[in-house]
Amino acid sequence: MIRKPKLAAVAAALALLLSSAVAAPPMVAAAVESPGGSGSYTTDNVGAVPGGACGQQNLRAYLTSDAPNKPVPTNDWWTSLVFKFSDASGTQQCAQNLALTALPTQVSVEDGKKASQYDGDSATPGVHISYHPGATLAPVAGKGSQDQSFHQYMRKDIVIAQVAGLGQTDVKVSNWSDWTVSTRQTDGTRTLDATFGQGLPFTWLKATGGNAKITLNAWTDVDFIVNGSVQPAPSASSIVVIGSGPTNSNGQITDRRYYAAYSPPGATWTKSSESGHWNDLVASAGGNFAIAALPVDSSTPAADIWSLAQSYAPYAHSPVTDTKANYVYDQATGKVRVTYQITANPISGSGGTAGTVVSLLPHQWRKFVAAEPSSSNTFVARTYASPRGVMKTLVGATSFTTEDEFHGVLTEVPGVATAVPGSAERSRLETELATYLTGTSLADALRTQNTPTYGVGKALGRTARIAEIADQLGRPDVRDKALGDIRDTLTDWFTATSGKSRQVFRYSSAWSSLIGYPADFFSDTELNDHHFHYGYYVVAAATLARFDPAWADSYGPMVEMLIRDVNSPDRGDAMFPYLRYFNAYSGHDYAAGPAPYDGGNNQESSSEAMNAAYGMIMWGEATGNKAIRDAGVYIYTTQAAAINDYWFNDNGEALPAGYTSPIVPVIWTNGGTGGLFFGNGERAYKFGINTLPVTGGFLYLTAGAAQRNYDALQAAPRLGGENANEWRDIHLSALALADGPAALAGLNQLGNYSVPASGGLPYTNEHGETKAHTYHWIANLAALGRVDRSLTANYPGAVAFTRNGAKSYVVTNVSGADLTVTFSDCTRVIAPRGKVTVTGPSAATLGSAPGGRGLSVPIPGWPACVADPDPEEPVDPGNPVDPAHPMDPETPIAPVTRPAPPLTRTPGPGAKTSTLKITRVTVTKGRYRKSKKAIRVRKAARVTIKFATSADFKPNAKVSLVIGKTIGRAKLVRKSARTWVAHVKVKAKVNTKRGKVTIRYGKAGKKPSIANRKLLRIR
Repeated sequence: MIRKPKLAAVAAALALLLSSAVAAPPMVAAAVESPGGSGSYTTDNVGAVPGGACGQQNLRAYLTSDAPNKPVPTNDWWTSLVFKFSDASGTQQCAQNLALTALPTQVSVEDGKKASQYDGDSATPGVHISYHPGATLAPVAGKGSQDQSFHQYMRKDIVIAQVAGLGQTDVKVSNWSDWTVSTRQTDGTRTLDATFGQGLPFTWLKATGGNAKITLNAWTDVDFIVNGSVQPAPSASSIVVIGSGPTNSNGQITDRRYYAAYSPPGATWTKSSESGHWNDLVASAGGNFAIAALPVDSSTPAADIWSLAQSYAPYAHSPVTDTKANYVYDQATGKVRVTYQITANPISGSGGTAGTVVSLLPHQWRKFVAAEPSSSNTFVARTYASPRGVMKTLVGATSFTTEDEFHGVLTEVPGVATAVPGSAERSRLETELATYLTGTSLADALRTQNTPTYGVGKALGRTARIAEIADQLGRPDVRDKALGDIRDTLTDWFTATSGKSRQVFRYSSAWSSLIGYPADFFSDTELNDHHFHYGYYVVAAATLARFDPAWADSYGPMVEMLIRDVNSPDRGDAMFPYLRYFNAYSGHDYAAGPAPYDGGNNQESSSEAMNAAYGMIMWGEATGNKAIRDAGVYIYTTQAAAINDYWFNDNGEALPAGYTSPIVPVIWTNGGTGGLFFGNGERAYKFGINTLPVTGGFLYLTAGAAQRNYDALQAAPRLGGENANEWRDIHLSALALADGPAALAGLNQLGNYSVPASGGLPYTNEHGETKAHTYHWIANLAALGRVDRSLTANYPGAVAFTRNGAKSYVVTNVSGADLTVTFSDCTRVIAPRGKVTVTGPSAATLGSAPGGRGLSVPIPGWPACVADPDPEEPVDPGNPVDPAHPMDPETPIAPVTRPAPPLTRTPGPGAKTSTLKITRVTVTKGRYRKSKKAIRVRKAARVTIKFATSADFKPNAKVSLVIGKTIGRAKLVRKSARTWVAHVKVKAKVNTKRGKVTIRYGKAGKKPSIANRKLLRIR
């Protein structure tokens, strides 16, 4: 959820030159703590925290005494159970029992106290279970006439799991896992435990202090199916299928759905004879029982329904006790694999089978690879309906695995058009950039205005874009001012001192959260939107880390505090819950802390959520934190699939019939809506909120999604007086992902921005954008083309583009070492440290950052891309110093007697031909006997080959030593602007053959250049 006030108020909050200061709140003594380095935060009361409206002191208030002793999640589909909320109007009260949308089922744990609220609490305590798919469409009140919502509302009081005689209860949470929750409710004598979760048709229950009971709607024609036929009064059956649903004014069921009830082991169900409860089922004992929603309706024959219930039966007494989404970023191939692990073991003596019934959401089954055990590897024929689309089901699974491709991110799109010296494009961009130098100190302005966290984030975001493009253009004056503004602002926020109560972060142990003050959009009292706000801070910090690694060392622990608050990748983190905002099963983040709605949780600005994941990737890569980097890649890749599918309907199956818009700007757990949390239905916001900020992390949106969104924007009616050019920068920047030339033409039509060439309303840029960056982004995408989603790379900062059939390969090297990056079509790019490198039609090398700590690049994971493959000898990384074997003094080898032909490259039309040639070969390890002209090896040898190149030539080559077969190989390492070396290891085990050594070098798949070393032998 992102709650924004009127846009005029946002503009005022972000203006940098207000003449009057905002009065600061009273200063208080702060308890200052440091996570390490120079940064610090406070733990004292410097602002509001959650719980005040309901008198809740902490997140453990609604947990059982035996609940896990670890940070409690918020911002999830079930967290209204533990995070209570009340609004000023009284429509939402602390005691309300909210419907929890798990999909395919919906569950409401009712205490029976029936608070008078809009969502219709029930007077019947117990676990209400519903599977009644089908969206209710309605116009969105107070928004544009074209805005609709669709929600799958839960049907309470239809199927209720109970303990016989259960009275009013308190409801508490006893356990949770990645996508399940367990509850416990007791009236002092009887206790009902329940476990339910996403993707699980089953609800598992345990009745203590009384017999298991299922209460059904009275006075209706409920169907009971036993042994394949409908029976009026089932008796002594361990499995009964219930056919029930909501009723009309005549008491007739209008949408009959079916639920399989499995009695406790050794017990049976019997229809109740109690007055007023003639449709209830009562078991002959207490203990563990289960209810499964079945994907059938009244058109399905009773025999088929019974057969389906029988196929689920082996797992009725194997309750799910744990779920984990275990991810692996396979950098070598650019793929992300996620194994959804389910622990479900049979209750002792039940005769059950390990495993469960699990239904996959569309973004999961589209990427499905396999399930365990292999017997459950095929989806069954019957599917569940959901607001996200069809859910496909595996029966008996203990895990399933998905695999998706990560197509990379960049610090910024490269200036292949705007950085060309003397070009009109560069001149235009230089003019826009120059205005930045006239600004005052960003940190001072934000401090003077007491700007809250979201406004600060937007300011940091736009400043980071200026720093990136100024670096590409070789404008250190602009770049360094922007970096200074980022440094000063972040250092201010990352420094807590006694008495400081604004521009400061506070850690609350009671709520396991890091809260920034002044807060924005209830980020303090509801823990909303931290990923939207803090993502900007992290992305800006990642930019700064490339230019100032020392600052990153000093303040990195505070940056990582923000990352951990949003999505800690550590399951053992004692301060923050694991992946707070990211839901592993839904595949995307949720924004609301308490989720205090009957529609469940929600997310509006999916693109700002992606910005947080992008920040994790860039920060982790720049600082060498693999855990954060890999978690960021996992979240980014998974959420990209969900966004393109669910928000932008890329597959055409995510929106219900009758919903008129081709996209939905806000996703809820039970549906979606075209109405935003801000504005009054303006189309600029509806079709822009999921396409900002525009950064090198915004490349995930497919061309189809971008074009569909833009076309819908153009077709949507405008409100009276709505500025047709508002947020035009955002709309055209998103269009550039699909059609760069069209976006550029649209931008050019805006004239000089403030006064359009054709008259009319002025172009106003969105508050996180600048006119310089908008032009840079659109003009360069017009030259590069679309992201090529057929390719991945073995480095996260690598993206391929295609335009008119020609490919451009872009690598942003954020590290302080030169890298060789390989794409999945075996194209190699030599990427100098700290630079953006482009190969292809518009070859370029841009920027001058020293680079951060960085992470290594693995050997390519595609066998065809490993040059001169030799199963006996893996590719050597070419490290010139082996700590286990200090280098021997260099011993020269006889000079080349037959010069090798140089490796040549012509970068582009009109460019000079570049060359690569051998200048020297030395033995840098191992003994050399000059009289025999041979290398005598005891353990191993190392041969160093030095090459010379023409100016600024970046050879894309491997070097191999060959005696009939390859005995060693290495990559080239840059030593200076015109000097490259390869340090080739030769292991002892291959030194059995004597003969002439051949040196080969060149690009994989191409005919290599060869240099024969006469009289040089290895033995």
